[in-house]
Amino acid sequence: MDFDRVIKGYEPVVDAWVRRAAGQIGPIINWGIAWIDPGEFVISSPLPTPILDALVRHIDFGAMHIGDHCSVPPRISVSTLQGAAATIGAALMPIHATAVG
Repeated sequence: MDFDRVIKGYEPVVDAWVRRAAGQIGPIINWGIAWIDPGEFVISSPLPTPILDALVRHIDFGAMHIGDHCSVPPRISVSTLQGAAATIGAALMPIHATAVG
């Protein structure tokens, strides 16, 4: 799919959605930093890669309260698995339950 061609004329709508979604993802990342202090967050979704890349660019680390335990914000990247990550994660649940349970 040629993403730029498909959204032609709707760029302001897509941009507004991305900015709103980035604002909603920001607190989730902030909570993750507070709880587990990861080195990286990987965003995975069946959404087109340009949207995911835009989400990453619009996450506002300045609005986060990272705390004293974390000197720098973690890296945020976009998964190359696209929508398959959820399927892979779900498929691992029985293996995890068998190994841990």
